[in-house]
Amino acid sequence: MSFLRREPVLLQAAFLALINLLVAFGLVELTAEQTGALVGVLAAVLGLWARRLVTPVSTLKEKK
Repeated sequence: MSFLRREPVLLQAAFLALINLLVAFGLVELTAEQTGALVGVLAAVLGLWARRLVTPVSTLKEKK
């Protein structure tokens, strides 16, 4: 699990490349439009997931 937290963008890129390879070699039969839509949605979802892992969370205190 620590690899996922250290390299979320690498995992995202590898997953999207795997989807494209599966379609390119005919292991999954999708049209170009379906492939583009699938990759777009997965990139958005995985991007949000990666951002959540790498964005620091802190509490700001107001100055008086």
